[in-house]
Amino acid sequence: MKDPKINYISLFSTFLQVYYKRSGSFVKTSSGEEPALFNVETCSYFLLKGSANDIWDSLEKPKSINDICAHLCTIYDITYEACVVNVTKWLEDAVLLNAVKIIHCDAK
Repeated sequence: MKDPKINYISLFSTFLQVYYKRSGSFVKTSSGEEPALFNVETCSYFLLKGSANDIWDSLEKPKSINDICAHLCTIYDITYEACVVNVTKWLEDAVLLNAVKIIHCDAK
């Protein structure tokens, strides 16, 4: 029987050439001692906990999931596969909040 994790991870391979960039609607600020993203259009915000702060910082220029995870794996004790799963989830949430935009690799 095949390892289901390998099949699951291979699903992400097509997403590795998609690039993500920050939305112009959000700016990084702090809420107390924790960094936060503030939406200048809606005056809403959400906290950047843990590696989310590093993900946001890495999106200064368009990056792929591969680019982001290659960087995060040098900072955190995490496998590349686990990083892809976690970063993909964070980016999905950030896209839904309009904090991050998806761009095609030819539009980089």
